[in-house]
Amino acid sequence: MIEVSTAQRGIYGDRICGDAVAVIERPRGVLVAVADGLGHGPLAHEASETFCGYVRAHHGASLESLIVGSTTAMSSTRGAAVGLVDIDEAEGTLEYAGVGNIELRAVSRERITPVSLPGIVGTRLRRVKSFRYTVSSEDLFAVFSDGVSSRFDLEDYRSLSSREIAERILSDHGKQHDDATCVIVRVDGADVLRPSEP
Repeated sequence: MIEVSTAQRGIYGDRICGDAVAVIERPRGVLVAVADGLGHGPLAHEASETFCGYVRAHHGASLESLIVGSTTAMSSTRGAAVGLVDIDEAEGTLEYAGVGNIELRAVSRERITPVSLPGIVGTRLRRVKSFRYTVSSEDLFAVFSDGVSSRFDLEDYRSLSSREIAERILSDHGKQHDDATCVIVRVDGADVLRPSEP
């Protein structure tokens, strides 16, 4: 089972948040998209929602194809920093691709440390790269925009529910001068299959 929880707020508590999140459940697992529209307010929100809408409509494509394809769809927007997390329960894998200031942090059996490449989706991208890892039962992941300070240890929150973790990280480490989003993904139970040992 994969559990996903999101906590989000706009700059200075603004009603409109320039970040957006899409969670797409699929037969083999879940795809999570996080976007941080450039700047703040309605135009930033439009950019991030355009990305998430593209991912929803084309979620069967590879992560690289989703980012490259969304660049054209977002060409009339401000653009956004984006991150995509694809967890396949049947294969027991996690794949990540990101551009700009979106981070993924993990508490996991395997060391999982993907990076987001420089750039803004919606403008010309120099390259896109995905990172693939093995996941295990009880692995925990945080995906967050740069409105959340990276100075936290995810292990400190592990005993809480996924929703509590998202809300606590946003409360403890969210920056008042920026839109902020934290998505928590918890892999739980025996549904995640480990690849057989040689």
